[in-house]
Amino acid sequence: MSFIPALMPPRHSQPIPEEFLDGYWSNLDVRVHSCAYEELRVVGKMNQDWLDRGGCGRPSYVIDRLGGFLSLVMPEADPKRLIEMSPLCSFSFLEDDFLDGDMFVDEQAPNPDPKIRDTAVLMRKYRNILNQVKSKLFVELLDTNDAQNIYVQAYEEWAKASTETENLIVEFESLEAYLNQRLDNFAASCGWNVMPLMHDFKLTEKNISDLNSIDQLSYRMMILINDFYSVENDWISHAALGKVGLPFSAVYVIMRIKNVSITQAKSIIQEEFLEMEKSWVELRDMLMERCDSASAQEFAKYMTCLQYFIGGILVFSMHSPRYHISPTGSSFYPRPEDTIKTLPRRKHQQYTNHLKRRRLDGDEENLTSKCHPKDYMRPVATVGNSYPSTNSTNDQYHHTPDGNYLSRCVNPVKSFRDDRIPWLSNYQQVSDEAILEPYEYIQSLPSKKIRHAAIDALDIWYNAPPTSIAIIKDIIDMLHSSSLM
Repeated sequence: MSFIPALMPPRHSQPIPEEFLDGYWSNLDVRVHSCAYEELRVVGKMNQDWLDRGGCGRPSYVIDRLGGFLSLVMPEADPKRLIEMSPLCSFSFLEDDFLDGDMFVDEQAPNPDPKIRDTAVLMRKYRNILNQVKSKLFVELLDTNDAQNIYVQAYEEWAKASTETENLIVEFESLEAYLNQRLDNFAASCGWNVMPLMHDFKLTEKNISDLNSIDQLSYRMMILINDFYSVENDWISHAALGKVGLPFSAVYVIMRIKNVSITQAKSIIQEEFLEMEKSWVELRDMLMERCDSASAQEFAKYMTCLQYFIGGILVFSMHSPRYHISPTGSSFYPRPEDTIKTLPRRKHQQYTNHLKRRRLDGDEENLTSKCHPKDYMRPVATVGNSYPSTNSTNDQYHHTPDGNYLSRCVNPVKSFRDDRIPWLSNYQQVSDEAILEPYEYIQSLPSKKIRHAAIDALDIWYNAPPTSIAIIKDIIDMLHSSSLM
């Protein structure tokens, strides 16, 4: 199998076994980190901690016999940092499942506590457990290396962006409009934001500005991959939770504006991806030609990492159990031939093609649906012209890839990093919100029996062994007794 080689020779990676490349539809070379098995171990430990605290079972975030997310998307990362970062990076999938609502759908995450039937109560429970695990991971990460506070902040920025865009109405008029919005809260950005720390890039601000064009194109390619493989999961959660409209996905955007089936929309997504890939290779080569000799090695190193990130997400999505639910496991599982109108829904649901939305000129269209913003857990509507909306039966199956990605990317565009502080700033403070939550809880406790209550609270957050807790309580009791003598 012949692939487009990366610009830099491998140092920490090895080829991916052929069995995992069956069905790989990119032309870019892809590899896996030599520390992949160690990543499987530390991610498994994090996931067990989540389960031990009462979290729900979720499909695995790793690929058995191959590796986890970071091993595939950053195969040339510093080995020590990869192992340190892997638990928190994989934890982001748990948090994403919470934000998407996947955790509250029985087909995707059976409730481990049948006594809790109220979704609101379950949400509070899972949010508390997520905060406990996240706080523990943050503390362990920062205890290892203060410089990794950059990633802690990057993680918080992503989580904030995801929650801020939850309750907006969805109706995109073009794939490009969707991709522009999706840049803001793509879950893989957790891994993306840690790339500089993992590879020790030595880029100037001018270098970063020059590379922005290939950053944007890479991001769009990864979004298409993610949406291609999560289309069934997205619909199951959407329908099971009784939401109106459509999931936040490139596949459903294409299905609506082109009036095609899931299979046909996926084929269009693949065509768009391969068109982007051609532009990506041209843009990579052009950037190398234009950069000065002092920056050439860093440019090659950076774009090698981008290439592996794109290919790694494709392999991860192809094989991760997270994206592959059994068709017999849910009454809402969409069939390959389903169109927007035939997708399985609850009886009271009906798709309406004209949602209330705000156009770019500021006017609002009339309501033709009784939907409300609170019905949505994901973003938003903008208007663009990359795809014409069509009702023509003669045109509905015809598709020409948008193309022209190269000229679009090299034109001056606002850097999508401009509002992402972790790229260009060094943080001096630890994330108070993440680290001080146990302290604030303990501080709120009544003074009576505060000593043991405080220790129990810390145990809840950090899951200390029972023998250690007993010893700590005995020592504090002795100290307290001696202070009264």
